[in-house]
Amino acid sequence: MGLFDESTFATPDQAIDLYYHFIRDSLGYNSYANTTVFKAIVLTEPVRLDEALISVFKPAMVLKKLFSLFGNSETGDKFIFRGRIDAENSPHNFIPDPCSIEFADNPEAAAKIITLHTLFVSSDNNAGIALKVGDVVNVRLGENEDGTYNLQYGQLMGLSDSAPVAINPAACQKISELINPKDKFNFAAAANQFVHMLGGVLGQPYPNPEKYEGYCRSVCKDADTIIKLAAEIGIPPWTMAAFRAVESGSRTKVLRFEPHKFNEYSSKSMPFTNSGNGASKIKSETNVTAFETAMKKDPRSAVKATSFGSFQVMGHHLLKIESDPNTAYELFKANSAEISNSLIKSWFSGQTKIVEDIKNEDWAPVAKRYNGTSYWVNEYHVKLATANACAKQCPEYGGAST
Repeated sequence: MGLFDESTFATPDQAIDLYYHFIRDSLGYNSYANTTVFKAIVLTEPVRLDEALISVFKPAMVLKKLFSLFGNSETGDKFIFRGRIDAENSPHNFIPDPCSIEFADNPEAAAKIITLHTLFVSSDNNAGIALKVGDVVNVRLGENEDGTYNLQYGQLMGLSDSAPVAINPAACQKISELINPKDKFNFAAAANQFVHMLGGVLGQPYPNPEKYEGYCRSVCKDADTIIKLAAEIGIPPWTMAAFRAVESGSRTKVLRFEPHKFNEYSSKSMPFTNSGNGASKIKSETNVTAFETAMKKDPRSAVKATSFGSFQVMGHHLLKIESDPNTAYELFKANSAEISNSLIKSWFSGQTKIVEDIKNEDWAPVAKRYNGTSYWVNEYHVKLATANACAKQCPEYGGAST
């Protein structure tokens, strides 16, 4: 299968964003010869990477990449912002100008376009510069291995003497106010904003991540169990808590029956409605009643087609604990907390690559491995990153001080 699964791009907006991504990755700009320094318009208020925010995402893969491009150290005095290179034959010419009057009253549209622009990071020499939306700055682009410009990340070189080119930067000002908290430091908002600012791994803008703050409510629950379980598996406790929060809201006596899996495994059949990503979202097709109906038809296939417990691990791991499917289900009902922990340990057994990705906080491959190839549809990587960031703030885990 290729890098992009066409089923994950279901809306016109997603298709346009993907189209822009392909353009950005494929265009090789050579009209500037050996020039690497350009003038750019500041599109968003700079977001300072203070110590609290650095501690949340260190050692996030994308953050490491951002700093390593230009030899910057990982210190809290840096800031990042989106910028638009303004020049004849600009590499950003294929993207509409989000600061134009057309977008002045449509900050949501401006936000989507802004996230398609280059993310610039300050250096040790200019971290103290005060920038605002509409300022013109000197920036430097790196080069890809094939000699084309890297349009995902760049470096701030300094302020330019030129006057702002944008006639009406109101749209950029509005969206900056929308995505930059200024009143007081709020961990969840700042962490989610940073994820939003970096953009998706496919160059797509993230959604408003505040809608996922609900996953933060249970991350500190039963910390002793989480710490012990994480140590046995070899991942940070805050990520262990994040998996549990996203999968079950930290509940234990939960299961989800997958009728399409049952129909694949069994000669019998269960009602199934494809909700667009290959699975069903109809509760009557996926709840306990549906599962127990399937158990009467083909108990082994029913267990294999169901995810169980706090971490929603598929049933073939439960059958490793108890081979008889009916006894296995009774065992789960009798001690769902203990079985949940045994199931996740079974799932992680031998999973060296995902453990490495978790430690690097590289959420896209983690989400793909744990949630499936359609993780992007459910924005699982954003949910996991949000819960992980919040769990680091639990004093029991000690994440914020690492």
